[in-house]
Amino acid sequence: LEWARRVVAAEKDAAGRGRGAFALDGKMVDAPVVQRAREIIAMGTKAELGV
Repeated sequence: LEWARRVVAAEKDAAGRGRGAFALDGKMVDAPVVQRAREIIAMGTKAELGV
């Protein structure tokens, strides 16, 4: 969950600079990875809420 949150935060920063892909922890992150991170966050939020 922590990784996913970091990916989404980094994506917002990269998008603000006009970048579609970026590096995080030395690895390339693009749209499909960001989408997966958002899905992980959604699942984690549901788990935290007990849904």
